[in-house]
Amino acid sequence: RSILFTFLFYSSVRGEDYLSYPCSGAGCQGGTTINACPIGDGSLGCSTEIPPDVQAVVEGGANALGVDPFFLASIKYIENGWNLEGGATSYAGAQGPFQFLSCTWDGWSMPGCSSFFETDPNRINQFGGLGRDADGDGVADVNNAVDAALASATYLESLGANSDMRSAAAGYNGGGSCMPYGTCPDADVYADNVMNTYSRLVCSN
Repeated sequence: RSILFTFLFYSSVRGEDYLSYPCSGAGCQGGTTINACPIGDGSLGCSTEIPPDVQAVVEGGANALGVDPFFLASIKYIENGWNLEGGATSYAGAQGPFQFLSCTWDGWSMPGCSSFFETDPNRINQFGGLGRDADGDGVADVNNAVDAALASATYLESLGANSDMRSAAAGYNGGGSCMPYGTCPDADVYADNVMNTYSRLVCSN
């Protein structure tokens, strides 16, 4: 598939108006109309080309777990744009290219997990965390895009992304208590934005 991907620029504003366009790509059925690109966004417009380095990172993580790479790319874009660096810390304390909370990365049973990001893969595994050492350097680094992509794909697979992407997206944002889709309004808004992004991405390629 081409690397020319068309994405939604995420906004958390409820009730935002979206442009629509007829879908005619290989991923469409019967000229489906996909709602994507919010009106008035001037930072990215309605399309952008995914950087090759981001494509490689996303495909590496997704293919290792059998997760749809377009879905993982949508999560990546909504979480932190195409930034492969650590980026800003969210209001909830999430960090890294895929925005993990420390206890999700470390394992919720790890003592003091809310105050640090563990880097020892063996210790993370001991406490059931999602942190991964994907590049084999002996360190599970939440700010390493390769490590974080595999961790994200692992989380999405565990949330059932291979059977229900929308619910998995809601769970990624709000945790398992926000599954299935329709349980938590805020997580549903996030999931809708992810799936709008996903639909447009598939449609355009």
